[in-house]
Amino acid sequence: FLAKPILLDDRSPLPSSVTIQSYLMDCITTATLSSSSGFKEVLLQEVSRVFGVSLEQTLDKLSPSEYYKVRLAHACLKSSVQPFWDGSNDSHCNRQLHLPGPILLLDEWMDVETSQVVGNVVSSCWDTIVQEWGGIIICVTHKPHLFLNGKTEGTGSAKRKVTLSAGKILSMV
Repeated sequence: FLAKPILLDDRSPLPSSVTIQSYLMDCITTATLSSSSGFKEVLLQEVSRVFGVSLEQTLDKLSPSEYYKVRLAHACLKSSVQPFWDGSNDSHCNRQLHLPGPILLLDEWMDVETSQVVGNVVSSCWDTIVQEWGGIIICVTHKPHLFLNGKTEGTGSAKRKVTLSAGKILSMV
C-alpha cells in the first residue's frame, strides 16, 4: 500500500479543549481500524515519542512548536493510516501490520515562524519521519534559511535541496 499525500498549507486553529490523544485517535478511528485497540494505543505512543508531546495535553494549551508537531503527527497518520485493514480477517492469525511512510507537502507552512520554532520542529521529528518511518517531506518555502539554521543544520533532514525561480530550476543539491 502507498501512503496518501497530505498537503499542509494553512495554520488554522485546532479544536479547543480537546486532548492530543482524542484529536489523533479521531484520525485513526476514521481509518476503520476498529477492532484493534492495541494497535491504536501502540501507534499513539509511538507518535507521542517521536513528536515529543503529551497525549493528555489539550490543544488550546500548545506552544507554537507543539502546534506544528501535533499538526505534523496528524498529517502523518492521515497519510499512512488508511482504510486498508478493518480487522475482519482471522483474528487468531499472528499478523504484522506495516504502514507506508507518510508523504507530506508543506507549502510555506512555517514561513511565518521564528527560526527557533522551526528548529524545534525539524530537529525533533523530521529525521524519524524520513529515516525510521520511510516518509517523504517536501517543504516549499520562501525562507530556506529557517530550515538550515541552528539545530537543523547537519541533522540530515534535507536529503535534497532544489532552488527554483520563475518555474526554472536554479540549483539542485
